[in-house]
Amino acid sequence: DLKSACLKIMNDEKSEQRSNRGGYQSSNIVDHKDFKKLKFSIEFAANKFAKNIGLKDNLKCDTLWININGYKDYNVLHSHPKCVFSGVYYISVPENSGRLEFYSPNFEGIEYDWNNIVEKNLANSSIINFSLKDNLLILFPSFIKHMVEPNMNETEKRISLAFNLAAGV
Repeated sequence: DLKSACLKIMNDEKSEQRSNRGGYQSSNIVDHKDFKKLKFSIEFAANKFAKNIGLKDNLKCDTLWININGYKDYNVLHSHPKCVFSGVYYISVPENSGRLEFYSPNFEGIEYDWNNIVEKNLANSSIINFSLKDNLLILFPSFIKHMVEPNMNETEKRISLAFNLAAGV
């Protein structure tokens, strides 16, 4: 049970401070026994995706960490340098616990220059929001800036596993 494993690690280890504001982020648990199957599935999906878009399919998960966000906890805008893909696997997403936002690499240009957008879509938007749900895996290029909105659920925590994949690790 991934949720139980995450909560046990949170109770046993202190939180790292990276992109989180409030909440808990674990250290790198890429080799933890409870996450081996998930790590394999992530690498399989990432390498299939890489091959489909014309990249080498030699990606390995080199970092994996837990995010647990309680009421009003969130992750600030950031990217993941020195990787090919990053991603997140959502274990527990209670109602009203925030969305994942991706910012276009040309965020400022779209906001400033493209002021004549009639209907927003993936091709012309500066920010794309994804509603989250349990057991959702999202892969994205590591250079894409992103953030996670605050968890506004007063009683339940949002629990996810974030990861980075690098070539030939």
